[in-house]
Amino acid sequence: MNFQPVEKLETRIAYRFYDVRQTINGTLRERPFVAQHRAFINFGYATGREEDDEAQMLYDVTLQWFGKKRMPDTQTNPTGLQSRRTSPEYILANGQVTRSFFAGFDIYLGVENLLNFRQSNPILDAANPNGSYFDSSLIWGPIYGRTAYAGLRWRI
Repeated sequence: MNFQPVEKLETRIAYRFYDVRQTINGTLRERPFVAQHRAFINFGYATGREEDDEAQMLYDVTLQWFGKKRMPDTQTNPTGLQSRRTSPEYILANGQVTRSFFAGFDIYLGVENLLNFRQSNPILDAANPNGSYFDSSLIWGPIYGRTAYAGLRWRI
C-alpha cells in the first residue's frame, strides 16, 4: 500500500506471507530459513525545488520485520553443538540522506542495520573447522553490524 499521510511524505507498507514447504525424509515440513511472515515500511521525504538548479534534500528510512524461520534439525548433535530450532524475529532498519545539488549530481550518507542486530555464533563448532559438526550453513540473519556509507552520484 502506498499513501501520503502528509504532503511530501511518501509511505509504503507491505506484508508478505510465505507458506513454503518441502518434503524432508518423507515428511512435508516448513522450508528452513524462510520467514513465513515479513513486513516492510518505508518513509521517503523530499524537499521541493523551485528552480531546476536549486538544491534538494531527500530522506529515506526503511524498516523490515522478519518473522521466525525454521532451522534445519541438529538435535542429533552433541549438546552444545546444536542450533536453535527457530530463529528469533528481528527488525532491520536502514536510512539514507541525499543532497541533490542540481539535476544529475547528488551526495548521500546512509546507514544499514541501524539497530546493530546480529546473529551471534553463526557457525556451529567454529573452533573445529575440520570436525564433523562444523556447519557454516546455519545463518538466518545479519552477521555484520551497523554499516555506514557515503558516496556521490553523477548522472551524465
